Amino acid sequence: HHDAATAGRLLQDLTEQTALTVGDNQPYDGRKYNYTMDRHVAPRGVRNITLEIRQDLVAEAAGVTAMTADLAPILAQLMQPAP
Repeated sequence: HHDAATAGRLLQDLTEQTALTVGDNQPYDGRKYNYTMDRHVAPRGVRNITLEIRQDLVAEAAGVTAMTADLAPILAQLMQPAP
């Protein structure tokens, strides 16, 4: 709830660039309270997201490798300064 722009960009990139099924705060709404973000990140004005991955997708080494291949380039681009 502190950085909707970064979250929106991540959702768009994941939807357009991967075959992953993505959702915005599903099945519950994490915008209500997130201690780490609320306490440590938001007061500093740092861009931020919370990313949750289904554990069954990364339970085996092959799943970790596949998830890394999907996420790494998108997260690297997301970390670049905004134009």
